[in-house]
Amino acid sequence: MSASAEAPTRVAWSLGEAASAIGVSERAVRRLVAAGELPVVRIGRSVRVRTIDLERFLAERTARVTGSAGGASAWAGVDLPAGRRLGA
Repeated sequence: MSASAEAPTRVAWSLGEAASAIGVSERAVRRLVAAGELPVVRIGRSVRVRTIDLERFLAERTARVTGSAGGASAWAGVDLPAGRRLGA
């Protein structure tokens, strides 16, 4: 890969990474998953949250609170601890 090539888009997060990205505990994310509020993908023994599902989850909650959806792409600029961004 050349220096000018873009990094691949992140498509899924561990539960801990998803929790960190939205500023809640991993336990809170596990509760959302158990309640069926946040979909996950199971790959063998691994459980992952797809970026699109995390963005949708946030956008739906934002719409309920503010009354405007804002769209899932509104969350693409959320800063993560490692300098990564959702969807990037």
